[in-house]
Amino acid sequence: MGLLKNIFLNNPLKKKLRNYIEFLSVSRDEDIGMMLALGTVARRLMVVEYDSLKYLLGGENEIDYSSGNENIYQSNLDLIHMSNVFQKEIKNNSFFEILLGGVAVWKLTVTCLPGKDDVLDQEFYTLGRLMWKELDRGFPYVESSLIELETKITGIDKWHYENCYFSPKMFKV
Repeated sequence: MGLLKNIFLNNPLKKKLRNYIEFLSVSRDEDIGMMLALGTVARRLMVVEYDSLKYLLGGENEIDYSSGNENIYQSNLDLIHMSNVFQKEIKNNSFFEILLGGVAVWKLTVTCLPGKDDVLDQEFYTLGRLMWKELDRGFPYVESSLIELETKITGIDKWHYENCYFSPKMFKV
């Protein structure tokens, strides 16, 4: 029983989430706003490229995460693929390195969601809510961060501003 308990307590994804929440808790609100702005830009790229991510993160679907969703597993695979694509693009454009911080917001968020046949994991749910409680502090700074990003990259459009306050309903605080 001790070994099994140890495996559950030392789940690497939960540890990563706890570390990220701790990082957010000591971050300035303005910096979190920039992370959310980068997350908005990254999310736009993701929903254009991947149907599973469009369904989950496009902001158009009412999703009851508590009963799970068949798109979760595919979304995790698509997020990993997107991260790998960004890693390769860093050689050509260093902005993709910064954009990976925006992808991280969504990778960790999707990690907290139950899949179609999964039971809601209370600790993942709690960690997701704690993470979004911290991320919510940055929302007042997202638009100004997007304006700052506009000077560095092309392609920021009306969609980014309209959708910059998106957060999963399950984790609203």
